[in-house]
Amino acid sequence: MDAPPPRWGLGDAALGLVLSTGLSIAFAGVWIDVQGGTRTSLGLALASLLGLWLGLAGVPVMAARRKGNGSVVEEFSLRVERSDVPLGVAAGLASQLVLVPLLYLPLRYLAPDFHERVGEGSEEILDTASQGGRLLLFLLLVVAAPLVEELFFRGLLQRALVRRIGRPAPAVAVAAAVFGLVHYDVAALLGLVAFGVVLGVLVVRTGRLGPAVVAHAAFNAVTVVSYVATS
Repeated sequence: MDAPPPRWGLGDAALGLVLSTGLSIAFAGVWIDVQGGTRTSLGLALASLLGLWLGLAGVPVMAARRKGNGSVVEEFSLRVERSDVPLGVAAGLASQLVLVPLLYLPLRYLAPDFHERVGEGSEEILDTASQGGRLLLFLLLVVAAPLVEELFFRGLLQRALVRRIGRPAPAVAVAAAVFGLVHYDVAALLGLVAFGVVLGVLVVRTGRLGPAVVAHAAFNAVTVVSYVATS
């Protein structure tokens, strides 16, 4: 007898977005109150990220336990197989080094001022870190962020959309758009949405999150390594 379908869905995804945003703002507010200023700092960035990721990771965990089979790995196919590594690395590097630059190429001539703002959000965070802090940020951005964000956006949100809509293509597009918007970086939005589509297609084609997690890690690693190499 087939197992009953999980009871989690778009309501849980909406809760995750609201909760993660609220926690991010709250944690950042606590840090500002403790430090007595609003100046951008590594601590402020980490506090904001911690609140965001707590919501994004916490809701899928609760959904799996209360409305699914109890296992986050099984419920959202959070598996990484050996073949996922070369596939994910290739997809992440190609997206960062080829796809995103091509998308922004017209803006270099049509809107040069806007084009110069691309990447400023990541650089602003990295600018606040010392050498030891950059190592911590590298681990967070290359290890924690891909795992947490893929679990939520492709694991919970995209799967819930597929179940609701019945077709993967629009679900991939909507999840990618939300993924881009949640980064709150207007200049980087186009590239993030396009990369979100790549991640969504990887999950649909393989049936697991592994390739998307690896691709996301490779994509973020290029940003961090490029910054360190040129700073």
